[in-house]
Amino acid sequence: MTELIRVMAPEPGWPISHLNAGTAKSTILKAAAGKNASHFITGYLLTGGATTDGFHLLRRSCIEFTTTDTWTIADGGTVLDIAAAATGNFTFEVWLKIPTASAATNILTRGDPGVEGYTFEVTSGGLLKFTARDAANAITATGTKVLNDGNWHYLAVSVTRASATGLVLVVDGVQETLSAGSASTTAMTAAIDSGITTAVQTGTSSKTHYLGPLGFYNGASGALSVATMLSNYNDGNGRKYDGSETGLACAYNNDEGISTANHDILGTAGVVVTSSGTQNVPYKRVGATAGVTESWNPKDNAAEEELPAVGKFVAGIGTAFNGVGMMFPHAIKIGRALPVSILETDGGADLLLFGYTEHV
Repeated sequence: MTELIRVMAPEPGWPISHLNAGTAKSTILKAAAGKNASHFITGYLLTGGATTDGFHLLRRSCIEFTTTDTWTIADGGTVLDIAAAATGNFTFEVWLKIPTASAATNILTRGDPGVEGYTFEVTSGGLLKFTARDAANAITATGTKVLNDGNWHYLAVSVTRASATGLVLVVDGVQETLSAGSASTTAMTAAIDSGITTAVQTGTSSKTHYLGPLGFYNGASGALSVATMLSNYNDGNGRKYDGSETGLACAYNNDEGISTANHDILGTAGVVVTSSGTQNVPYKRVGATAGVTESWNPKDNAAEEELPAVGKFVAGIGTAFNGVGMMFPHAIKIGRALPVSILETDGGADLLLFGYTEHV
């Protein structure tokens, strides 16, 4: 009797198929499996495109700023503009770690907030502060929680225009009590867009800080509620933007760790970031309870969850090849609570990614 050898059937949701649309960008291919599970990649088939086209697997990474490193969003036309009135509601949110007492840390500045523009920062006293100005009026507010304590923090500012309580600062899922300034946005009703271009985060001389995911929401749905910001905090710094978030104008997972470029998850070419910071791979950076910093699955430890980007996997070697299939000697762990995401080149390659999902 002839014995049949049958190829093992794939798990539900595997393999993953993806066609590059000709744009170099960061792309999420499969959502995270949860805080107690990880995806594993066992191999790939990559066809089409040029021999140098391919991808890196992105895992858990952030950017380390030492002294005066910079992180600059290119002028994106209207992407970074803040419109007038209710269409100019907006939110900035970011995960940031300032290890020790420091001079003021600039999270993001566009334009000149003394003339027209905005600045989101941590003051030299370690307090969260936001200042913005249109052509005629300014708003500003400063929080009370000290942030330069060596822990990761979720920091956000949400602004609803023409409201007596429209400016909200949030730290680790909790709305801040303001120590200075005002929550009122009734005076500032005009657009914030005249003559301003790039948005920049800068390091501080002789100091170090770390940048995780950063997102900008804009428009009628741009002002996130405190409940939504708490939910985003609970998802943790391991959470990555996937582009489906309501009101999202641009967002950066800052997990490439490959070069000096960081890509908007929406794939907008005009707002690619140029960074002089270096890759850093922390492993404890997730929230669970409002106001509680740095908790994570107790199984985690530095050795198993320090997961930098992996690659580069390419479509061919030399002109004689235009397609590569590879099975890895052992599976590549993506990491707990992390999606399968790649940094892809701008060629028209077709990717088939093999793997499985398992509780860890």
